[in-house]
Amino acid sequence: MTHILQSRHARIRVSSRLPHFLLPLLFISFVISLPSSILCAKRFDPSAPAPNPNPPPPEVVRERNARRFPGAWLPEGYDVGEAAVTGSASSETLWMSPSGERARSEPRVWFERLNGAARPPGKLLLNMLVMNEAENLARTLPYWKDVIDYWIIGVDEKNTDDSIEIIKRNLGHLPGEIALVRGFDGHGPTWTTLVSLGIEHFPGATHGIIADADFRPMNRHFDRYELDIRCSKHMYTIWTQDHRNERRMDWIYRNIPGARVTRRTHQVVEVPPLPDQEVFQTLVNLPLDEREGGWGDRSGNKQDRYIAWLSADLIDFPDDPRTLYYLGYGHLDKFNTHGGHPTQLHWNALHKSIEYFERRVNLPKEKGNKEERWFALLKLAEIHERFLGQWDKAEAYYRRCIELDGERADPYFYLGQHYRLVGQNREAEPLLYTAATIPMPVRSLFQWHYLYRCLSKLEYGRNHVAMSTPTLKKCRRSVRILHSADCSEGDPGDGEEVKRLIDASEKELKVALERVRRKKMLKQKKEMEEKHKQDEEDDKKSKKKKRTSEVVTSRSHRSVSDIDSFLSNDRKISTARSLLDLALSAADALESASRRRADKAQRPDGSDASKRIAQRVVDLYADFMMELQHISNYLAEFNGIDGESDVARQQQVEFLTCRRYRMATAPYVNLYENKQQQIKRLLRDDAKAAELDQASETVRALCR
Repeated sequence: MTHILQSRHARIRVSSRLPHFLLPLLFISFVISLPSSILCAKRFDPSAPAPNPNPPPPEVVRERNARRFPGAWLPEGYDVGEAAVTGSASSETLWMSPSGERARSEPRVWFERLNGAARPPGKLLLNMLVMNEAENLARTLPYWKDVIDYWIIGVDEKNTDDSIEIIKRNLGHLPGEIALVRGFDGHGPTWTTLVSLGIEHFPGATHGIIADADFRPMNRHFDRYELDIRCSKHMYTIWTQDHRNERRMDWIYRNIPGARVTRRTHQVVEVPPLPDQEVFQTLVNLPLDEREGGWGDRSGNKQDRYIAWLSADLIDFPDDPRTLYYLGYGHLDKFNTHGGHPTQLHWNALHKSIEYFERRVNLPKEKGNKEERWFALLKLAEIHERFLGQWDKAEAYYRRCIELDGERADPYFYLGQHYRLVGQNREAEPLLYTAATIPMPVRSLFQWHYLYRCLSKLEYGRNHVAMSTPTLKKCRRSVRILHSADCSEGDPGDGEEVKRLIDASEKELKVALERVRRKKMLKQKKEMEEKHKQDEEDDKKSKKKKRTSEVVTSRSHRSVSDIDSFLSNDRKISTARSLLDLALSAADALESASRRRADKAQRPDGSDASKRIAQRVVDLYADFMMELQHISNYLAEFNGIDGESDVARQQQVEFLTCRRYRMATAPYVNLYENKQQQIKRLLRDDAKAAELDQASETVRALCR
């Protein structure tokens, strides 16, 4: 994949050596996480220094450049700026390797001077500042010698171990020097003196890297093409010793005049932007790991020393977001040294920590690094929850973390963990589910990998097994999440607990499945009982109808005049007309079917069975028409008759009269009116035809 950079000075073709899927990384407010061999055709890097609203005139820039670096060629428009404040610190060459002497005459490489040539690979200068770090140097330098081209290591004047011999033994074959550092005045000012020596003595080094003695390259090879001379800075990744967590440092700098290191602790590397620069800073594939126990940790009183340096920096940089942030951390670290028995001094440090963190989060949003603001909010939440017992404030800070950066799992995890610990498992479930399933985003500062791999899933499992009668969906979810947990790099107890939780969750899943199965069976049983009950009611109704039909039949010999003499004229006429309407509808349907059958019976090719059925339909139709005539006669016979009787006799007559024709004609109505679509099928079946014969006889008996 090829990318083209076009500037007014040169046109460079860069071939990307990274896989395509690594190209579009997420860039953040402080840095751009993008492979360094890829450049964009427009300025998009927010990590670049803000443009000077009142830039000095070109002649002033040229005069200052010539004063600070006499005789050095610098690109037109490049401003080295004023010299950095180094305080009492100074550095001087103590020993230089033979190849280091020769390297002093190498030319410096500038982008503008390439004149259209392909961009060359970079060359890396290791820059360390050490005191009594022999053990760490013996462990890390054998790895550094494979990824660097030059080196400069400043050894403090108070050093008492054999660090110098170890440096010579491991790096003496490479161009480099050992510098004697005097008057240490904090990391930034002191390191600036080493950066200046590296710029002066090793101009062939395109980039320098600031590293502590305990930083060790994790790979034996580093692709120098990732060092891009068109960028002022690069970032690299630092992993903790257990490789659970990582952060990114922007401590790779262009080894050119104007580079410097500021702030006494938590130092910042600064490099002036290049003229017409497209990208200021990118990420390179140079992972390092670190180990605790450096000189700063061993010397004691680390927190107070760091707090003093940070307080001095805050005087130099009032309301500086980075300094406020680390002052909050420094006082929190001091509080955490209480060993379980905090004194008033520890509580004072904690309240100082809150003060600095609150000052940091209350700065305008556009000021400072977004991630530092997020971590300050997170620490305020943890302090109020764990040390002060003020959950309302803690929850508010956790919620603000989610609002600021909802892609990180930490606030969801802590909120859910709190609800689990206080027994509010249902409130904890959605929060812990989010923490357990959210993918780890790309960020620059501290990343808690073990949270995403193991702890969030472990906490979700703990909450699940504490829930009473979880749903089948949540049981399946818990089993799936726990199986995805990777606790291999953490406490062995975490992995064992995950296994126990998987067993418990799978048992819960079986119980939930059985619960659902039983619920389904109960539902089916209830439906069957209701159906059985309905069938019984239908049977009762059917038997009642049958008994009624029998009563009607048994009493059909009664004289029509005996029955209807007690009927009112209106009821008699209404009943008869209704029955006649039903019979006429049935007759229409039967007539249509019988005509089709009659036609078929006369065809010479019709089968005998077909002809018999057709003839039966014709006969039934004739019988039915005769019955209709009886009903019509009945209706005409009683027109105008009015009779009266006692109530009991009236009810009996009403029952018999209103029911008998309805019952008698029901087969026809059902067969030919309500179910007309079944007529053809019914009339082709001998059994159904027999039913029709029986119904016809019933009608004839009642109407006779």
